[in-house]
Amino acid sequence: IPVGKFKIGLIAQKRRPHLTNSVQEDSRISNKKWAKKQGMVAFAGYPLIVGNQVLGVVALFARQSLTKSALQALAFIANEISLGIKRKQAEEALRLAQERLQYLLSHSPGVIYSSKASGDYGATFISQNAAQVMGYEPEEFLQDSGFWASKVNPEDIEHILTNLTCVFEQGYHTHEYRFLHKDGTYRWVHDDLR
Repeated sequence: IPVGKFKIGLIAQKRRPHLTNSVQEDSRISNKKWAKKQGMVAFAGYPLIVGNQVLGVVALFARQSLTKSALQALAFIANEISLGIKRKQAEEALRLAQERLQYLLSHSPGVIYSSKASGDYGATFISQNAAQVMGYEPEEFLQDSGFWASKVNPEDIEHILTNLTCVFEQGYHTHEYRFLHKDGTYRWVHDDLR
């Protein structure tokens, strides 16, 4: 129903509930013949609003007058429905954002990772494309904090570990080193750290 059309659309447009225990006398009830045939005497419609956004309208007809406590309960239910809809929208937006991010990470030509800032510098996250680029599954890096260091060429590891403090002093550091691919060959890696 378009906003502003019929009683439901008017509730959304005005952003206020419409309540009546006199359906037959209410000018906003368009199909009085149907309401009379069905024995409807009351109507309650509440806009579903979160913040400044109208999400919809919840409404009902009743064959008996709606008491003040019934109307309060309906107002509470309308509010809970609004919050539930908004939460579901937020969950869906988050799911889509996570899917886009995962797609970007897994299709990037570079491996994206994070690691501990001290100690053994073990990986805390590594993108799925590590398997294509380096030959090892991401879980191998995450389960063994020494895995990365064990695959760096022994001639390069001391220089890398010594210069890791540059990240904290300068806010970034770049180094290149040889990394042992799973196929047994060394591959040059250009690593930008922030």
